[in-house]
Amino acid sequence: MPVVLSNVVVWTLRPSLSQGITGQATPWLSAIAAHAGPVPQTDFIVLPKSALESNYLLKVEIGTDIKFGDTISKVALNNPPVYTVWDQLTSNEVLFVLFDRDSSAGPLQHRRLYCKRVTGGGPSI
Repeated sequence: MPVVLSNVVVWTLRPSLSQGITGQATPWLSAIAAHAGPVPQTDFIVLPKSALESNYLLKVEIGTDIKFGDTISKVALNNPPVYTVWDQLTSNEVLFVLFDRDSSAGPLQHRRLYCKRVTGGGPSI
């Protein structure tokens, strides 16, 4: 089932693992519809510590292959055919998935991604 009120699309990176060594992250998924927003206060009651450090909650379609450790490299407003860059992130920032969880079964089932804003090397512009 598609995400209700999709307001952004995301592109992800996933690190590779070879013989126990984590390699450079490579592009994984592109233009995945999602709903972005702040983490609701009620979620803080039942979440593990890592999710409490998150800045954003992204809701994607159930079964979407985004999990802990993935990096969301680009976020854009969902206004096809031209995607406008989401102004919440600068060119030197990404979102790191700290925790993921599927919602309960039902007609509005989705995967919840708790993401933290991370600034890369150099100044954030």
